[in-house]
Amino acid sequence: MDKVRFNLSSSIFYFLLGSTSFILIFNIFFYSPILGYDALEHFQYIDFIARYLPNQLNLPDLENTKEFFNPPLAYIAPSMAQVLCRNIIESSNFLVECQPIYAKFAQVFQAIFYLLTLFINLHILKKFNDSKSYINTSYLLLVSIIASNYKTISMIRGESYILFFMSLFMYFLYDSEKNNYSFQASKALLLGITIGLIALSRQWGFLLFLPMIVLLFSKNL
Repeated sequence: MDKVRFNLSSSIFYFLLGSTSFILIFNIFFYSPILGYDALEHFQYIDFIARYLPNQLNLPDLENTKEFFNPPLAYIAPSMAQVLCRNIIESSNFLVECQPIYAKFAQVFQAIFYLLTLFINLHILKKFNDSKSYINTSYLLLVSIIASNYKTISMIRGESYILFFMSLFMYFLYDSEKNNYSFQASKALLLGITIGLIALSRQWGFLLFLPMIVLLFSKNL
């Protein structure tokens, strides 16, 4: 009976993983990021950064885009793709012709980030449950039914970066707790870099790790 239950759970797990991958790939081919929320403003942010790359990194202000208040991390990869595009193709309007290319590059990049996020969280749960398998149907079912995830990942936004780096942060936190908070310079450096990358993903991302720190210290008082 336990074996049948495990096989059923495994089948559901792989079905959900395959479905998630299919939706991400489908969106790459059939969904344009320009249809996303405030998409034009995000594209203007990328175009502004790409204008000065690779020689310098300049950030836009209110005159350049209404999304000027966002940190730059989510826009770096598509901006680099735009730089590569304008150095490869011949065009009289690089901004227009390179836009669909760097938009698709951003979609692929963020889809990979999302799948890596799932893997990191499954790895944390595997260690937490002292399991021999990465299969965790409950977790994957929970994140798979959040339809907004798929659309957000397919837009040019910083949320996929937040999810990834927050997952890394939780992993480092869990690893520290398992090792009785023994200080290691390399792990402290990685944790600090991860917190910095969270803040560079979205302006509100810096606030997300603070409740975890409070909970961690209150638990060990």
